[in-house]
Amino acid sequence: MKYSNDRVYRDLTYYQYVFNHPNDIPFWINITRRLSAKNILEIGVGDGRIAFPLIENGFFVTGIDISEKMLAAAESHRRNMKTTVRDRLELINANMTNFKISKKFDLVIITSLTFQHLLTIDDQLSCLRMIKEHLCNEGFLIIDVFNPNFTILSDAMSKYPKLVRYLYTFGNEKEIIRDDASSFESCTQNMEVQSTVEYYTAGHLVDKEFVINIGHIFFPREMELLLRLEKFALIEKFGDHDFSNFESFSPRQIVIAKCKA
Repeated sequence: MKYSNDRVYRDLTYYQYVFNHPNDIPFWINITRRLSAKNILEIGVGDGRIAFPLIENGFFVTGIDISEKMLAAAESHRRNMKTTVRDRLELINANMTNFKISKKFDLVIITSLTFQHLLTIDDQLSCLRMIKEHLCNEGFLIIDVFNPNFTILSDAMSKYPKLVRYLYTFGNEKEIIRDDASSFESCTQNMEVQSTVEYYTAGHLVDKEFVINIGHIFFPREMELLLRLEKFALIEKFGDHDFSNFESFSPRQIVIAKCKA
């Protein structure tokens, strides 16, 4: 068995099946229209899952990502688009805690739980600081993260957490089986998910890996405090991609903020 903590971002097939949630794409298109944004910065653009629908709807997007492989996949897709569309997307290899782009944006979006990769307060504030430097005076910031689920957290803090199985099938012959066991450290609020991932072709096991991914769990008031510390004002908060109001049992925290004058 091989061990890895970044296979999820190196293996495009795995990434696309784990993170392909097309139900959020209408949200990003509609909220961008509502905010009358034209020039968008997407932090953690990945393979362009959100960026491509945005540029196809007439928006201009600059996408940054730390993964060169994800950017290569996005660039490959971009090159196959019509010139008038592909020219609306610029891709940059950069770290979200320290980047410099020579233009400002109407809207900065952090989609698909990307902000949860920042495990320390210093990194979280550094990212917000970078965003503030790249926003226009009347620009908006949207961050999409999980809302803490206490049933899941309680299980993750137990001595013997439950094993959760996921099955991904694609094509006629290939499938991925993933077994997850989670642990949560209340002192850091970081959740570690240990996954055993098996790759099958025509029913035969062809590869097996042990993958560890760590993400920070943001509590609602914590998120608001981070925004205040970097002089952002919370404008609105949704509980999911259907624009539902944020409530205690909402699956997501989708915050919309604006720089304070």
